[in-house]
Amino acid sequence: MKLDPTLGNYCRSVALSSVVNYYGYSLSEAMCFGIGEAFDFCGSDIRFGRKRVYKCFAGNNENDIFRFSEQMKMKVEMYQPKNRKETRRQICDLIEQEKPVIARVSIDKYMRFLPGMATDNLETMKAVFRIIRGSVGNHVTVISNAGREKVMIHEPNLMSPVLLPWENLFRAMNPGNGLVRHPSNTLYVITPLVPAEEMETEEKMRPVIWNAIRNNMKNYLYNQSTWAGVRQVQVCGRTLLNMENKDKFAKNAVLFRFFCDIATGGGFYRRLYARFLREANDRYLKDDVIEGVSKKYFALARRWSRLSGNVMAYAQEPDWSRSGELWQDWEEISRLEEELAGLLYKRSADR
Repeated sequence: MKLDPTLGNYCRSVALSSVVNYYGYSLSEAMCFGIGEAFDFCGSDIRFGRKRVYKCFAGNNENDIFRFSEQMKMKVEMYQPKNRKETRRQICDLIEQEKPVIARVSIDKYMRFLPGMATDNLETMKAVFRIIRGSVGNHVTVISNAGREKVMIHEPNLMSPVLLPWENLFRAMNPGNGLVRHPSNTLYVITPLVPAEEMETEEKMRPVIWNAIRNNMKNYLYNQSTWAGVRQVQVCGRTLLNMENKDKFAKNAVLFRFFCDIATGGGFYRRLYARFLREANDRYLKDDVIEGVSKKYFALARRWSRLSGNVMAYAQEPDWSRSGELWQDWEEISRLEEELAGLLYKRSADR
């Protein structure tokens, strides 16, 4: 099949956009991110034995495919074949039906097949994998074609597809050293139930967008879990800045910078959500409050990026006397996080 992939950075939203646009929709990476209610902040442990404990300061991306599909009235099917033979058969069957497939993988298992220009952050990614000594198994890629020896995949920031040997795809789908545990051989297929020309109207999309904003901000503000939600912004700040072992802090600083600006953390998610608010407002909402909040999220993203850079610089200093300055910045970001989420929740609840 011929797939015209979306170019972007966040793998899951890019995959959603690539798949639904194949069926005639015109939803960007940012729109899929927002409608999928993927905005969050999480802090989870990455453990190795008894001594190595690293923190993963990231976003929450476990349910966005299902939430997006529900909001947009699309059918989502999840397949989990038991072995490689069944996985290959399932993928080939879906491709023969001309259905693009989203596969959950560990990208480090096939990074050597990607062009050197695949990402400006390739070396940073490799450094992160060296620190954690394992695979992060929650990346996704889109499969559009399958042959006897190779499959064709589409990565988020590549204009051209990549031909990947089946063996490497299987390894990526079943990482033996996966840090983010998930069922092996996980495949998603999304099929629209309503044609794009009927769904992408102001009448249909306005309530979809308002609902997505309300649901996302309600969960972010009032989540009672010990690992996600706005409360985790301060928790993660205290955890990181109170680390006494300098080597441990330095490694965690690398992880924090990576997730903040490259993967799914503070600055990255806030930029993407700001783009969603701006685009949704320009196309459908036409709301002055949303326009103002979108600009504030762009500014908040820049604050997160500056903080992550300062944390990295602080990790290299012999004198740790500046932790108070970093904590002041972190507290101000935490205040802004709650303030902006509250504004969005109130505005969307009033609609």
